[in-house]
This record gives sequence, C-alpha cells and structure tokens, in this order.
Amino acid sequence: MDRLRSAVEAHVRRFAGFGVLAIAVVVATLSGHSRMALDATAILLTLETLILWRMSEARAIPFGRMEAWLPLDGQDGRHRARIKALFAEACRAYSRRLAAAAAIAWAADIAARLSF
Repeated sequence: MDRLRSAVEAHVRRFAGFGVLAIAVVVATLSGHSRMALDATAILLTLETLILWRMSEARAIPFGRMEAWLPLDGQDGRHRARIKALFAEACRAYSRRLAAAAAIAWAADIAARLSF
C-alpha cells in the first residue's frame, strides 16, 4: 500500500503545486504594486486552502483520472474506499500546510497595511 499512498500523494502534490505556481505568477505580475501583491497572495492562498479542504470531503472522486490506479494493475473494485481515504488524508495534510502559508501571508498583509 506504500505505492498506493505515494501515488495519491503525488496526485495531490501536483494539484497543490500547480495552484502555488499560478499564485506565484499572479504575484510576480503584481510585483510593481506591493500591497496588491500581498493582498492577492493572502486571498489566493486562502482560496487554495479551502479548495483542498473541500476536496478532502468530496463524495464523488473521479477515480479513473487519478494516478493511484496505476500501481493496482486492474484491481480497481476493492481499493476504491482505500484510495478515497488516502486522497482525503493527503488533501487535509496539504490544506493544513497551505493554511500556515496563508496565515503568514495575512499577517504580512496586515503588517503592511499598518505600516503604510
């Protein structure tokens, strides 16, 4: 099951990574306006945190489009509940990590507002 866990973790890590990459592009675009960049960082990190948290509670997961099926070699019926539990666990873990980053971004945003 370690292969299964690592496949699900890679799927969620890729999703979170692309989200952070998109946030970085927005922040780089707004780099000339520091307050807007801080606002965008805090808001977008919070949104990604909420999306990951909601994904952990999803009732229907498109299992056919996940890499978690690759190590199973066609034994898909019995592992559906296990994959769903691993997916929820990985989404919650990354949601907590991004929540910490969002909290730091909000603190920086509030500090910048108070100093200007």
